[in-house]
Amino acid sequence: SVGGSAERQYLLETYNAKIFAVPRFLATCTGTDKKILAQDDVRLFRTEAEQHRAVVDLAGSKSTTVPVLIIMKNETLARTLNSMLVDRRGANKVQTLLKYDEDGNDLGEKVEDITDLVGKPTDETAGVKDWRITVTDYFGGRGIDYSLSDEQANADGGLMVIITSIPDSEREWVQWIGR
Repeated sequence: SVGGSAERQYLLETYNAKIFAVPRFLATCTGTDKKILAQDDVRLFRTEAEQHRAVVDLAGSKSTTVPVLIIMKNETLARTLNSMLVDRRGANKVQTLLKYDEDGNDLGEKVEDITDLVGKPTDETAGVKDWRITVTDYFGGRGIDYSLSDEQANADGGLMVIITSIPDSEREWVQWIGR
């Protein structure tokens, strides 16, 4: 399957192409029990501070069962929320994934190290895992692959993604919800 309706119409008219739907990969595998995920919750807040407090509470409670990725509108808000989470959860349980550090240096070479930690627990005491919370901006919402191979965390819903705003670009939105 290719593009949207305009692209398909062009291909049909110009090349007499045949259009067909390509199934998602997991739908072609036998023995898979792919869950259909639903958007569980949409909330609106009067203030940014109110939203941040709710996100910190939600991320903190969910990180006891699954890793959490929070996509913020921009780098400044990501740093603010990261600071709030570190105050609440501790520096070893929270990380940021940003393109640039505070001095404007490109963090590109550190991306793989950071994403490798997303799906790994920060603590495993008496068989109970505590998961990392990762805070990012648009950068971590696009084209970054997050790996989670823990069977229990996957059974509990997998990586929880909290999106704190809707981007102006539909393409950006598709990337974010694809996480």
